[in-house]
Amino acid sequence: MELLFLLVPLVAAYGFFMGRASAKRKLQAERSSQQQDYFKGVDYLLTNNREQAVERLISYLNASDPTFETKISLGRLFRKRGEIDKAISMHERMLSSVDGLTEVEHEVARLELAQDFMSAGLFDRAEELLCALVEIPRQRAMAVPLLVNVYEREHDYQKALSATLSHREDLGDSASTMLADYYCQLAADSTAGQGEGPDQRLALLGKALESDPQSIRGHVELATLHAAAKDYPAALSMLERAVRIDPSWGLLYLETLRKIFPNSADPNYLRALSDLVSRTHSAAAMVELVRATESASGAEDAETLLSSLMRDKRSLRLFSELLRLREGSIADERTKAALGELRGLIDAQVAAQPHYSCAKCGFEAQIMFWQCPSCRRWETMRPKDGMWGD
Repeated sequence: MELLFLLVPLVAAYGFFMGRASAKRKLQAERSSQQQDYFKGVDYLLTNNREQAVERLISYLNASDPTFETKISLGRLFRKRGEIDKAISMHERMLSSVDGLTEVEHEVARLELAQDFMSAGLFDRAEELLCALVEIPRQRAMAVPLLVNVYEREHDYQKALSATLSHREDLGDSASTMLADYYCQLAADSTAGQGEGPDQRLALLGKALESDPQSIRGHVELATLHAAAKDYPAALSMLERAVRIDPSWGLLYLETLRKIFPNSADPNYLRALSDLVSRTHSAAAMVELVRATESASGAEDAETLLSSLMRDKRSLRLFSELLRLREGSIADERTKAALGELRGLIDAQVAAQPHYSCAKCGFEAQIMFWQCPSCRRWETMRPKDGMWGD
């Protein structure tokens, strides 16, 4: 009996140490599994297997005891992968955590949640969070651009304008361009029947140029407004100012010039075209000048002009125009038909190419956007140059 009492403490001690050893082995196994996820994730990154790398690293972060910074990084990763519901859930859990966050951490989590809502298209919820965050000085630099972006996506340019005016210093050098384009957007809304008419549009476009005297859009839209009012000298003067500021928008300037000169037979149109070509070197403007010369002086003068232009400008648009002029002087129908087919193929290829590209992110489009749909910067789309471009 005494022996039994002596054995009981030994058995208990044995069980205690064996339990600790088992728990230690289990913890080591879990850590080993986590480390395998981590190292496999790194290995996948090194071998450019991005999807597998992300999956492994997410598994590692979920299995470990993540810090605040790790949770923020994981939420951003979910958002970048398009798993918005997971990002929202993670950031909402952080904000409601019983452990609590510091004041700054709470603000950062709200900022991340606002971006989740933006990615999900829940702009009203994002706006609510960001309106509160812009009142906090240390978060203002991050919150203001996001809030303005929300207003842009909602097409509420009056709110975007007000926010930019209130926090201009937080938006840096881009604020002037943004203000000019918001005024232009409001003027465009007036044109669509949502405003007070031409005088209101004129005042808004005037404010656009006050905000940014270098705004190409402000100049072009003012020129268009003057042309619509048949004030052609004012329209031409405004267009010429735009060309002097930035000659790279030749394709756009040509469209505006056509509105200023509704009669293409006007001798002043020929002079304005010639000036536009000399300043912008636009292939589209060159083609228009050649055709205006053909109407005024005949095909021979037009071809002479085109040949001189092609010495300085290599463009398929100009080559197609040369084929068109040559067709008229060819008597053989089969040769003329062959040239016509070749010209048709060239024109189809040129038409299929993107005509505009963003100078900041490289986004390409066949139509003009004042705000790049990709990077969302204003007035960065430009007509493309080169053989296929303008």
